[in-house]
Amino acid sequence: MIKQKRNKEDTIKQPQRHKVIKEKLSIIAKITSSLVPSCAEVPVLSSVEVSTVMPTSVEASPRLGNGGAIPTLLLSTCAPSWQKQVFRLPAALSVLAFILCLWLNSSYAQEYRATVNYPGTAGLYRIQLPQSVQNVIGPEDYRIRIKDASGKEAPFKIIQASHKVSSTDFVQISGIRFSKTDTSTVIIIPNETSGRSNLILKIANAQTDKTFYIEGSDNEQEWFSLLSNGTLGDLSSNSSTFTFQNISFPNTDFRFVKLVINDKKDAPLLVQAVGDWKHSQSSPALEQLQNISFSIETADKKSIIHILKNGKAVAKVLSVSISSPEFFSRDASIYTVQKDKRGKAEKTFVQALTLDKKRLNFQLDRPIPANDFYIEIDNQDNPALVIDSISLFAPARQIITQLEAGKQYHMEIDSSFNRPVYDIENIDLSKTPISTATISGLEKLHKNVPQKSKNGKLLLWTGSILGVIIVFFFGYRLIKDIQRGGS
Repeated sequence: MIKQKRNKEDTIKQPQRHKVIKEKLSIIAKITSSLVPSCAEVPVLSSVEVSTVMPTSVEASPRLGNGGAIPTLLLSTCAPSWQKQVFRLPAALSVLAFILCLWLNSSYAQEYRATVNYPGTAGLYRIQLPQSVQNVIGPEDYRIRIKDASGKEAPFKIIQASHKVSSTDFVQISGIRFSKTDTSTVIIIPNETSGRSNLILKIANAQTDKTFYIEGSDNEQEWFSLLSNGTLGDLSSNSSTFTFQNISFPNTDFRFVKLVINDKKDAPLLVQAVGDWKHSQSSPALEQLQNISFSIETADKKSIIHILKNGKAVAKVLSVSISSPEFFSRDASIYTVQKDKRGKAEKTFVQALTLDKKRLNFQLDRPIPANDFYIEIDNQDNPALVIDSISLFAPARQIITQLEAGKQYHMEIDSSFNRPVYDIENIDLSKTPISTATISGLEKLHKNVPQKSKNGKLLLWTGSILGVIIVFFFGYRLIKDIQRGGS
């Protein structure tokens, strides 16, 4: 009798339980559809639909009573409809956590900008990279671009002074006199050399051919023939507003050489200068790095010198000045210290040294781009060396680029740039005239560029764990809500 009464009461309460479950599922459906727009509304089955989908003989969980048949049915038989959608809620939050991780994994790439100063005429230019630029790029000189105001790149090549540098420059002859007649252009060139056999003319572009003759004199009164019928041709250039023309004639030591260009057929040429090619070789250029500091610690018969340098400029030469003792000979080694993936300090050997003079210059076997490094001196049973100064030198680097006339150029440095491939890198320019340009006004900018962070793996794991926690949390909450609705 009591059992029948309880069954009757459960039958009366069952619609109320269904109502609670419907409300719970409706709330979950709304949250899911707001986070995942592609999800449809969660279908909530009525008691009639339940009876048609599953027989009434389904046994309820001991904890849920007869009302437990409803959540069991919904979780097991309605997977194609609501189950997949409800469980997209924690999945969607996991995706959000992963996106957050990627966002945290992005950082600001440094970008620098400087002005290129040149005369404004077209041609090849050599730009010495100042130490401020080398401190930014270190060994990664491919991070540089030369661009005009419209963003068009100017191809370039970088020359490092690791060996003797050859150069060819145009040198103008002074004291030249120009005059014109109705039929010719006359140029008188003083000859202060013991023997001259050619002249270099710098002529403005022209689409014409000219004939000329050359004479020599010691007093400018009597002139003697050197070349009677020469021709000037190919007087235009696509890359510049002028051309260089080499005029050869028999070797002479006349004090004056006269060049007469025939203008009978057309207008005269604009001869801008007359001069010679000057070929020179220079020793490797080194720049002393600024703001170098060091500290010394002595213990266990060893002296450890910690050297700090400002920036990424690659040190190639080490200079050490030692004041005492008077005579010594010590073994030493250079090494760097970096942290591995686990954060443990790791020493990297660079090279061995022998300190035996008060002033020593060492050519480093491997350039050191790191901001700091160490020198370990083995003192054995001797007193420690008294070191007065330490200097570092980096090889000078130059950019050779071709600039157009009348444009404004600037240099960009960006860590996101890859190595460019330019034709000029494979061209021998040792005998080509190259002018000089400079860099000024280096300034630091910022650009939002996704980059790999050293903590990228940590952030990725954090996002993954956060996603798992969210899945378990909402799954647990869902089960508890259904249990409370059925009890």
